[in-house]
Formats: sequence, C-alpha cells, structure tokens
Amino acid sequence: MNLVPGALLAGKYRIVRHLGDGAMGSVWEALNVRTQRRFALKLLRSEVATGEARERMLREAHAAGRLQHKNVIEVYDVGETASGDPFLVMELLQGETLEELAARSAPLPMAATAVVGVEVCRALAAAHDAGIIHRDLKPANVFIHRGDGDVPIVKVLDFGVSKITGDAASATTTGAAIGSPAYMSPEQAKGTGGLTARADLWSLGVVLYELGTGRPAFDGETAFAVVGEVLHGPLPTMTDPALAPLATVIARCLVRDPAARIGSARELGRELEAIAAGAGPALLLEPAARPPAEPEARPGTESAVATRAYVRPLWSSAEAAARRPPPAAHRASRVVILGVAAGGVLFAIGLLAVLLSRSEPEPSPLAAEVTVPDSAPAAANPPRDFDKAADAAAAPTADAVADATPPAQPKLRPKPKRPATAPQCPPHRLIFNPDGTQRCGPGP
Repeated sequence: MNLVPGALLAGKYRIVRHLGDGAMGSVWEALNVRTQRRFALKLLRSEVATGEARERMLREAHAAGRLQHKNVIEVYDVGETASGDPFLVMELLQGETLEELAARSAPLPMAATAVVGVEVCRALAAAHDAGIIHRDLKPANVFIHRGDGDVPIVKVLDFGVSKITGDAASATTTGAAIGSPAYMSPEQAKGTGGLTARADLWSLGVVLYELGTGRPAFDGETAFAVVGEVLHGPLPTMTDPALAPLATVIARCLVRDPAARIGSARELGRELEAIAAGAGPALLLEPAARPPAEPEARPGTESAVATRAYVRPLWSSAEAAARRPPPAAHRASRVVILGVAAGGVLFAIGLLAVLLSRSEPEPSPLAAEVTVPDSAPAAANPPRDFDKAADAAAAPTADAVADATPPAQPKLRPKPKRPATAPQCPPHRLIFNPDGTQRCGPGP
C-alpha cells in the first residue's frame, strides 16, 4: 500500500510522515486520532507482502508483545490496511541505531561498549526467560533511544526472525540459515537446528568486538565468504592491552561450541557490569544540535525513528566531574570579578572628584572690577587672580636690578563691598562712590 501523509489507517491512525525504509517494509509516524498519542507504524510493502513476510511480521508482534521490558521496543497493536496488508503499531523512538553510532564514533571507549552490552544483556535475559531467541542481533537492531530525559536507553528491535521455544511455526527449517551472516553463530550458519539462547550471546560478542575495535569480527567479499570465516576462520582477538578486560569477556562469547560458550545473558551482563562499574551513562543524547522538523527519510533501516538526534559520549561520571571546575574555583572567580568591578567603580568616583575640584566657579561681574592709578595704563580686562597679578608686576627686570631701585608698584584697591541692601535702582543708573557705597545716578 502506498501511503501519504494524512491517510487514515484502521479508522484511527492518521499518517504524519515517513520515517524510513527497510528490506521488507517502511516505517511511518502516525497519530491516534482518538487518544492523540503518536506511534510508529511498520508496514509491509505491497510487492513483498507474501505469506512468508506476513508470517514474519506477525511473529515479531507475537514475540515483542510477550515482552514488557524497558530495553525491548514495545509493540502495542497489530492492524490491517484496506488492502489487507498487516501493520504493527510500535513505540515511537528518538535517536539512532547502534550501527549509525558505530559508523561515526567507533571504536568506542571500553566503558561505553560495556554499558551498551549490559543493557542488551538485560533485554536478552528477558527474552530468553520468555522462551524467545532473537536470532538476528546486530547493530542495526539495537537502538539508542532518548525519551523525555537525558539518560539514553538501549532498545533491542526487530524480533521478526525470532524463535519461540515450543512454537512449531517459528522453528528453523533444517538446512536453512536465518540471520545476518556476519553476526550469526556457527550453529545458525550450519542450519542444523537445535538452536539455543547461547546463539544470541555469540552475536552479542561480535557486536561488542565491533564497537570496541571499530572493525568487523568476520568479513568477506560475499555472504558465503563471511559464513566461511564464521565456521572455519581464525577467531578475532583484541591485542590492545588496555582492552584486556573486555577482550576476556568477548573471548568467552566467541566460542564455536555452544556448550563451552558463556552460559547465559545474565552471566555475561554481570561480567560487563564489572567493566562498566562507575562509568555512569555511556551515552548522552545532546539536544543542542536539533534536527529539522521534517527530517529526510533514511533508506536502509526499519528503525522506528521519529527524529535524528546527535550523540556525544559521556563515558564516565569521574571524567565528567573532572571536566567541571570545583566549587572553590567558582567562588574564587566570583570574588575576583566582584573585586575588579568594585575597583572600577572607585576609580570612576575618584576621577570625577578630581575633575570637579579643578573646575572654578564663574566670578560675579561686580567682584571683577579693579581701580588702578592714573600712571598705570588701564587694563581692558584686569586679571582675576589678584595675587598673581601683583607678583607679576613686582617682578623686576634684569636692567632695573642693575641700574636703580625699582619703581613703586601700584596698589590695588580692595574690592568694593556691596551694601547689605542694594538701592532700588536700575542697573544702568548704578554708580559706585569712592568710599565703596553705591548710589543711583540721574537717568532719563
């Protein structure tokens, strides 16, 4: 069925946008018009909606529906389109697959690899307890999901080829290999049947090796070449001494004899927890670089992805604490900033006081009038500083000192005093008497 945004499925799921495509179908974001909750809808493409593909989708719904675990994607409902094609209603995830993360950031630090392994082990333990073997565990089927909080959750996806113990419909046909060649266990590759939960532990060991080293554990030009490496090639080893604890755990997973392999997902999880002890959340999805509202579809994945987020490693709480300045440093920096600010304020106040002290008030016109003797030339603008004017006049020249006694210096008449009460006289008729009093002269 060819869907477009706005289409309504089963009378209640309104298609919002296309999220991605896979080998068997496509994933869409949909809104339940009755509850206003958003989901991811996984639909088979019409050209592959055969009996086998339909059976695989229903098996996925059956297996995931039996599991209620935070590390397993939830399947809420199964429906059919108007043309009879089945679809799954699943939890809407935000983030990216482990395959996308590894392509960008591998090799991951050992603690991060171990923390991812711990959460996958929890999902596998829940599935194995329910009698479900995943059979297709690989980085593309592990999702790093960020919900409302900042702590990511690892989700195991796609139980489409899972085997349910005691279910004849999910039993492997003898001679048929089910899974992805690079990650399937030797017993899966042989297709001899008798598969146990330890097949998933081999697959997880391959995933951890790829995360820790940044290279595939088994490789080849064709699928047959890869299967040949899985069955008969040398087992991969990690030679870096710094990765010795992780290498020991992975070596216990990559044992061709299932009976000699590590015993259970819980046992594997405990060993990985010892490596990840004190690491805290291995991954932190950072919303600082937000994706566009309508991201482009990413072909080649069936992940129920709502938006594309970006991942920043936060490998250990100890390293994160070391990156943060201690409280004392914060306090010291605040004291320095406050001291500098206070010094700047005091400097500004002092500078303003100096400028104000140097400014002189404008003198009154009455206080500037000076009377000089007739022998002295009249000054059009007598100096305001009387002491300086007297000193300048009294300073003898060199010739005067040599020849004669300097002439008598003119005496400055003291500034007339204004009477306490000035007469009521227009300014243009005001006359100063010799004794310093004032009188009003005749006028027109």
